[in-house]
Amino acid sequence: MFESGNKILFDRLRALTGWQDDYRGKSDYLYYFLAMAAEKLAPGGRLCVITPAGWMNAGNADWLRERLASTLRLDELFLFGGMRLFATGHEERDVRTGLTPPTVESAILVATKAGVPERHRLRIVLLADEAEAARLLTGDPAARTPPRAALLELMASRAGGRVGRAGGILVHEIAQDALRSTRPWPIKHTSRDVASRVVAHLQGRLDAPRSGVERLAERWSAVRGIETGADAYSPRIQRRLAEGTRSELAARGRRSGDPILELPPGAEVERPWSDHPRFLARSPEPRALLYGAIDEANHRYLVWLRGDDEPPDEVIEALEPWREVLRTRAEFARNARRRWWETAWPRDRAALAGPKVIALYRTDRGRFALDETGAWQPSNKATIVTPREGGLSVAYLCGLLNSELLDLWYAVRGKTPWHDRRNYEPKPMNEMPYRHVARPAGWEPGADVAALTGALAQRDMPVAVQAAARVRSAAGSPAGDADAAAAVEQLVRAIAANRTALLPLRSIAPELKRAVKNPWRTHGVDIHPAAVLSALPAAAVRSVRLDTALTLTIATDGVLGRSHLEDGALAFTHGRKPTARVEGPSERLALLADVIGAARLMPEDLRAARLPVSLETFATHVVDRQREVDDLLLAGRLLVESVERLVCRLYGLPDGLTDLVVGSAVARAGTVALAED
Repeated sequence: MFESGNKILFDRLRALTGWQDDYRGKSDYLYYFLAMAAEKLAPGGRLCVITPAGWMNAGNADWLRERLASTLRLDELFLFGGMRLFATGHEERDVRTGLTPPTVESAILVATKAGVPERHRLRIVLLADEAEAARLLTGDPAARTPPRAALLELMASRAGGRVGRAGGILVHEIAQDALRSTRPWPIKHTSRDVASRVVAHLQGRLDAPRSGVERLAERWSAVRGIETGADAYSPRIQRRLAEGTRSELAARGRRSGDPILELPPGAEVERPWSDHPRFLARSPEPRALLYGAIDEANHRYLVWLRGDDEPPDEVIEALEPWREVLRTRAEFARNARRRWWETAWPRDRAALAGPKVIALYRTDRGRFALDETGAWQPSNKATIVTPREGGLSVAYLCGLLNSELLDLWYAVRGKTPWHDRRNYEPKPMNEMPYRHVARPAGWEPGADVAALTGALAQRDMPVAVQAAARVRSAAGSPAGDADAAAAVEQLVRAIAANRTALLPLRSIAPELKRAVKNPWRTHGVDIHPAAVLSALPAAAVRSVRLDTALTLTIATDGVLGRSHLEDGALAFTHGRKPTARVEGPSERLALLADVIGAARLMPEDLRAARLPVSLETFATHVVDRQREVDDLLLAGRLLVESVERLVCRLYGLPDGLTDLVVGSAVARAGTVALAED
């Protein structure tokens, strides 16, 4: 079993079912053969299925899950998440060294061909925390991957024991008649988990009349972004072209990776696009999408041509070298009515040019950016949510979608192919519970909303948090709910501004590249003094060559090699021979060692290395920059919790469950709870 990959599994199923077709590496084939194998099984016989990750997660596997549950009594299910349980040792080494990963097998299903007794329960054994299981089985605090045989033995023994969590493994049961083929992910959660409790509460609100909670699709439209069908001249595109076409393109200087319909920044100022900007869509890259904000420096441009457009000749001429590539796109090869220069799926131009929420398609936590001006038209790397009717606030929706509450709901009812990943796609997003707040006739924001507005303008976070708490306490009436929705809008915009203010500081605090994505996080973001030094004006620094506090001796005109601190000196050696030496005060030498890092220096590089004129002034400057980062992180943390508690209130969560939702967000961020919690 341990050597089982897709082809081996296919061959065994083909022998069992008598199917004669060739293996093509398609997961759909595996699903089909699994269903056939279950039907051919003798009554009372047992079936042990070792399946790839996709069987539990792929949308096109709904029918397989339904077929198995209706044909077999499901006895045990072992889930391994993304663990490469059935990879060979060689494949595992390849993964660690960055080579092609092996086939991931993620589930073992044990079933019996027999009638399903009433109240029959499927026992589920889930590897919930791979690192914790590894530490338990090996005794090594640094272990991350559990030994294969020991893990299987442990999970098998847990399958016959009590339910509960221990050693990174979760054991629980679910009634077989409660399984739903379109919702496989609840098997990863017990009824007592916070996510399950959130789902139960929100489902109750969805089912209750006049609760104000409805399906997102009732008032909003979710769609994947623009799909060009040929972003760049990729190897995949090249394989579908005739040899003569590839040779002709190569003769014209076209190389693999050249842009076709996805253009780099700067294209918008070049002709013909500078003369016809309406035919370019500005698309943010996935890593540019933050809570409410978009990193404007990180984007691309998409050629945005609809079939009913009449682009000028110069636009057609710019695309003409790629005519054969564009003509052979699948959608165009089978549809003669489409013109070769069109964008494959341009979406609705009016909707994409209006206010919207932009969802990061694949993420470990839902992340939704706000575009109130319609300046962005994302690619299919994102999902876009636009209003179906007037009077809806995208800022308010952005606060709901970014909440831990709805992310927990999505973990159970949405699409979560991995333990820690979500795929935000239109179909599952349409089912998300949306809390609609209708503003009463003549409604005006209350005094607490006005106080919140003033506090946010003054960046007085404690006062803003207190005002938001008062708004939350008053929610429950039509006017109170309208105030709460208005407060959510303002807080979301404030968080977006907070994230935007952090972006320039990434150059001096590299960990901000990750921390800025999650406003719940406040820890582990330290200023790098060397990065701060590089940003100082020329008058505040001097080179090692001119620094009177240092004595520089160089004994080579080649590479200086590695550096190490000694008493009163920073020494360099190359090939075990001394090459340079800098003597001086230990504080300046330590900073110099940090500045040069592990760079491969030549003598002139060392002479030109810069240090601050005054270490005391520089230290004060570093402390000030660290305080700036810490204050912004804390402000974001205060704001996001205020939004979360308002959202939970609008959905009618009791205070105890609200605290658990907040605690879930805090735990996932790896930070600590605030004193006010």
